[in-house]
Amino acid sequence: MNLVIGCDSLLIEQSKWITEQVSIDQPITPGIKQGSNEDSSQYALLYEGVLPVATAHLIFREGCVTLIRLDIIDKYRVEENICFMFDNLIKYARRQGARQLDIDANNNLKTFFQHIGFAHVEQSDGKSRGGFCQMRFWLKQQESCASS
Repeated sequence: MNLVIGCDSLLIEQSKWITEQVSIDQPITPGIKQGSNEDSSQYALLYEGVLPVATAHLIFREGCVTLIRLDIIDKYRVEENICFMFDNLIKYARRQGARQLDIDANNNLKTFFQHIGFAHVEQSDGKSRGGFCQMRFWLKQQESCASS
């Protein structure tokens, strides 16, 4: 397995292809304005050899990283691959100087994300975001990111 992170057109196209194959895990996080000048969008692709098998869409903003979409082809949706992906995403976010990595996790995945080090921050109200909860992985000292 190999993880490549960037924002070039090939990564974006391969990310779209994976998303078309699967449509689960992470919805677009409410409040994130894609393409905003203050945000830096990055795509992480997990490869098995030359085959892209998973993608994560990340937004970097004011020292915070928000995972706004995660798609993994069914055959590769195993704990080993997911842990490999998150270990490397966390290392990358730290190298970029981020303080925290936030996700809106499906309640069914809450226990898994807690197992790999994420803390539960907030439960959805059940109306606007359904069965999701906000989770956070602290990369540095615990400071809140400025809200937009």
